[in-house]
Amino acid sequence: MTSTGPTTPTLVKSARQRLFFLHRPRKFGLPPQILTNFYRCTIESILTGCITVWYSSCTACDHKALRGVVRTAEAVIGNKLPALQDIYQSLRKIRKIVRQQPPRTWRVHYPAIRQEIP
Repeated sequence: MTSTGPTTPTLVKSARQRLFFLHRPRKFGLPPQILTNFYRCTIESILTGCITVWYSSCTACDHKALRGVVRTAEAVIGNKLPALQDIYQSLRKIRKIVRQQPPRTWRVHYPAIRQEIP
């Protein structure tokens, strides 16, 4: 672990270890919706933790390894999953929106909103 957080190979290794736990419910015949929820809670949460910080500095090899984890999960679940690139772009847009100062009309209607959102 570095000072800024875990490295990409560490995240990929951790996500691949949790793929084992995705295979187990599949053997019991659980529906794809439940498997998708399980993926989002156990694997995607690892891969998207602080994604806005580290994803832009990943190498092509790192991107390939991350895509491999998502593709493997897709194969196990049997459904299409969102790509990490799409999640990264969505979170960056959300982050920009949250950082913007609320419009003046909000201050008139909602006086509690007086401080700038970080």
